[in-house]
Amino acid sequence: MIVLAQGDNIWTQGESPPSKALFLARGRVEYIWLNDGTEELVDVRDEGDLLGLTALIDSEPHRVTARVIEDSLFYSIEWQTLKDFLDTSDAALSYTRRHLFWATRGGRSLSIPRNQQIDASENALQAHLIGSKKIEIRNPKRLLTCSPSDSMDSVARQMIERRVPSMLIIDENRFPLGILTHSNIVRNVVVGNFSKTEPVENIMSSPVVTVAKNAYTTQAILHMLRDKIGQVCITEDGTTQSPALDVCSNYDLLVQSGQHPAGLLSEILHAQTKKRFRWVCDELKQIALSYLESGISATFLGQICAEIYDALTQRLIKQAKDTLDETSPLDREIPWLWMSVGSDGRREQILRTDMDNAIVFQDQGDTEKNESAR
Repeated sequence: MIVLAQGDNIWTQGESPPSKALFLARGRVEYIWLNDGTEELVDVRDEGDLLGLTALIDSEPHRVTARVIEDSLFYSIEWQTLKDFLDTSDAALSYTRRHLFWATRGGRSLSIPRNQQIDASENALQAHLIGSKKIEIRNPKRLLTCSPSDSMDSVARQMIERRVPSMLIIDENRFPLGILTHSNIVRNVVVGNFSKTEPVENIMSSPVVTVAKNAYTTQAILHMLRDKIGQVCITEDGTTQSPALDVCSNYDLLVQSGQHPAGLLSEILHAQTKKRFRWVCDELKQIALSYLESGISATFLGQICAEIYDALTQRLIKQAKDTLDETSPLDREIPWLWMSVGSDGRREQILRTDMDNAIVFQDQGDTEKNESAR
């Protein structure tokens, strides 16, 4: 039995693992990934979870730091005893694969084999989660790239000729510097004040969001959901300091991964009726239940649901604004904003419940005017 206090590190990134795994009997632990000089939370371990499996399975140093965030109690388990059990139990093997899903956040693969076959009765989402499909890197020759000094005019012509939505800007080492999209061109050249003869580096989107070449489609889609972008760049090591291999759009990843909650974002953007919005909510509920039944971490599930609920709320707000009388003072005269509070504001809402919210508007300096605005 091991007892650690809040703030203690169980192990640090780069340390070699002992010959034992840890069972978290009480408390809470965060996995922190040191990435490009910054600390990034990649997963949370709660009561009943096993810790340290990845390093033991692959016989390599820990890829993350495990930090105690609540006073915690652990029981140690000899690795050889646990390994023998994994070799003989398909149920334990399936649990372990789901348990190690955090590793895909860092762009690494899962080396545990799969003894069991996915039953045909399982829905596509469950099959996708258990299968943990890797991104398929396409022929590098199809990747459209340019240098930062190329003119906007020449780059735009290439995009039209190749019928692609974006152009990747790279340096002499093929490291990604930025991405130029149709919206960049329209916003800055067609509508803005930039000349089409200027270099693309003046209007490109930067830095580029990247994942590693052995990353999984789920990891990449989560990046796109969180950052609200239309494409993600795949590089050798998952950073902008390594050669670019491919650029995948949301559609590319959905084709590779099968059914995924990211597809609901498209439904939300095109929904017009209350019935369609209700269908989206029903579908999200079923997807969330499938995630829970598959044993996916609540943190991961919460992130996905939060992105979809945010998109749904923004779409509903826009639709409400569009139906207001043109004489409404909102936006035109009175600045206002929407606030999500409670579980929705904390990004913890998973299943559909009441969504606490508020509208805050600028004080008009007069009680009567404030009541009218309210």
